[in-house]
Amino acid sequence: MPDGSGIERRDFLKVIGVAGAGATLFGCSSAAPEKLIPYVIGPEEITPGLSTYYRTTCRECPAGCGMNIRTREGRAIKAEGNPLSPISHGKLCSRGQASLHGLYDPDRIPQALARNAAGGWDKLTWDAAEQKLAAALGQARGKAVFLTPNFTGTLDALIDEFSAALGITRVRYEAFSYEPVRAANRMLFGVDAVPVHDFKAADVVATFGADFLETWVSPIDYAHGFVQAHAYNAGKRGYLIAVSPHQSLTDMNADDWLPIKPGTEHLVALAMAQIIVHSGRGQAGAASSLLAGVDPSAIATQCGVSAERIRQAAMAFANGGKSLAVGPGIGSTHTAATAVAAAVAVLNSVAGNYGRTISLSQSEAHTRGLATHRDMQTLMTSMAAGQIGAVLVYGPNPVYTMPEADRAAAAFEKVPFVASFSSFLDETSAKAHLLMPDNHFLESWGDYVPREGVYGLTQPVMTPVFPTKQAGDVLIAAARLANAKLSSTATTYYDYLRERWSKTLHPQVGAGASFDDWWRNTLEVGVVVTTGAAATAGTALNAGGLGQVKLDV
Repeated sequence: MPDGSGIERRDFLKVIGVAGAGATLFGCSSAAPEKLIPYVIGPEEITPGLSTYYRTTCRECPAGCGMNIRTREGRAIKAEGNPLSPISHGKLCSRGQASLHGLYDPDRIPQALARNAAGGWDKLTWDAAEQKLAAALGQARGKAVFLTPNFTGTLDALIDEFSAALGITRVRYEAFSYEPVRAANRMLFGVDAVPVHDFKAADVVATFGADFLETWVSPIDYAHGFVQAHAYNAGKRGYLIAVSPHQSLTDMNADDWLPIKPGTEHLVALAMAQIIVHSGRGQAGAASSLLAGVDPSAIATQCGVSAERIRQAAMAFANGGKSLAVGPGIGSTHTAATAVAAAVAVLNSVAGNYGRTISLSQSEAHTRGLATHRDMQTLMTSMAAGQIGAVLVYGPNPVYTMPEADRAAAAFEKVPFVASFSSFLDETSAKAHLLMPDNHFLESWGDYVPREGVYGLTQPVMTPVFPTKQAGDVLIAAARLANAKLSSTATTYYDYLRERWSKTLHPQVGAGASFDDWWRNTLEVGVVVTTGAAATAGTALNAGGLGQVKLDV
């Protein structure tokens, strides 16, 4: 590589070469990295020149797709989707395909580091880093915050336990938390989450700014269902209606695009609902008083599309509960976004879609319990006022992702102790006093629950590239040093994970097999799907909740 590129070719090859022999199914993800040397006696599971495959779960985004990882001589070289996963269906998005770049990235933080008095970084052993973490949390007891995304699985349970034992406040934060959809569902149905959408069962789909083919909620699963429904079958094919001021990738695949004025998506949804009710092809229910004041002709003028086009879209959508409306998406999170989500719910209710193409009893588990923007503003205010003694950050980068980035940066500078588990020196970890870089997910044990009833396993497909350490192991060690008792006596996160699965999932789906045999088989499959009873939720609109949403028409 030419000078100025940031890394020489020789250095890059060194980074690629340090992986060495691959991990077996029962290897330890926190093992020290191996040097690239010729085999004298090769590992049993590795035949030079032949590929070895592992199944794991992608952690590049919250969707949690199943992955197949191809390795050669102990190094991961290709990622594809797991065909047995009900989330990925054998496919993988561009982020999942590119996950290997993060694994071999030479800019990863290579080991535990502590900030020195000069503002630089001193290398630490992992024992010293864990002792430093335990001591700082002991001093900040009752005034500490643990900022994470929604891990949903065993790691989520461990962090909850760790936080409770040490008097830490847990905050789950995602930059893209689908807050308008969650807020609308909370007011209308009492469910603070994004429901599961069955695109495969929908003959007609109407999207109000949700780019479900590219980025929205679970794009691989949703795209898979949409393609099946939209394909030509038995003399007919699915129909996609896009209502948006500009065309996303999803809108460009629409059969009918309504180019409306920005911020008026909810008006079109309400107009469609009113037309369906007026035609006798749907029931207004709790929304009857709201829809009584809707004038589709006036809305057409306000939105910039013809009344006839809105009527045609409504008539196509009213097909006896085999339609689906979704929205808004991340790109249409404007001041009326919650109103759009509520109007979409009204449209789905009027068309009879709840319980058919949209499920409130089953939700996208990774969207539950996330902090709101107001929650994060309150946290930043407390940090800036000196009320927080320690902050642990594992996953989020609020100094970059929060709208008030400068305010977030200033708030972190007021915290006496900040520890980060980030693999990279991003905007937030740059404010830290202690860096404890986590293993890449392809070097780690774990699990993830993307959707209620779907449990994906994560296993190391190779030994760590750098001397990093899995965050779960760090938390267990720090809890022991701080004399904080956890529910398990496990000394490693791998043992903690196995113990939890042996007590929860194995009795449900083990089918009489020993745990070790069932565990080995599960690692080969990569995912467990349960059919237990889901949490119940009503499908009728809450009239009182409708009154809380500003649905100006």
